[in-house]
Amino acid sequence: MNTKGIAPVIIIITGVVLIGIGFIAGRTLKVNNPVSTPTTIISTPTTQESTTTTTTPTTKSVFVAPSNWIVYKDTKNGFEFAYPKHFFYSDPVVAVYDCSNFSTFPSTCTAFDPKYYYTGISTERLEGIKIVINNMQFCVNSASEGAMGSTYDTVFYTTLKNKKCIVIKTVIETNNDCVDSNNPTKCEADNRNYYTVLNQVISTLHFFNPNSN
Repeated sequence: MNTKGIAPVIIIITGVVLIGIGFIAGRTLKVNNPVSTPTTIISTPTTQESTTTTTTPTTKSVFVAPSNWIVYKDTKNGFEFAYPKHFFYSDPVVAVYDCSNFSTFPSTCTAFDPKYYYTGISTERLEGIKIVINNMQFCVNSASEGAMGSTYDTVFYTTLKNKKCIVIKTVIETNNDCVDSNNPTKCEADNRNYYTVLNQVISTLHFFNPNSN
């Protein structure tokens, strides 16, 4: 074979190979380095940023009267409540009278007619305070009498419903000198407990349609 003829062929082949390699390298480079395009960046918040403080609403527990409590039910006027038998010095007594002169709950407790409270208590002592129990407004009046180491508090809760004044009255007997008692701590706790239970009694008050009973 003529070696002089081979050299040009080798040079041509080498050139073709080099061109081919360059072309492939160019394609690879083009793929690995794409043209930059606008990108929407969604920032992921850090743990601190993404943590939100949520406030859990506080729910007051609703008092449920024990099964052995007595239920006072007024089917004529459409209301009822429960109370513990023999717990208070005097079981609740209820009075209902016309209050059609009130379109809303009065701004002061003196607006209620004191004629359903027992006689001997002046109007001034019946001024009372306004409280709210289970979204119902009440005027609370009280009168105290002492006898033989005890105080007898006659307490009245008055509310307005359907143009009627509803008065729930009971008597609480408390020890007026816990210092001299055998267990003064228990004595004070018992005194406070009477009023706690009384408020629980009032919290059981609810109304219904008298025509449905």
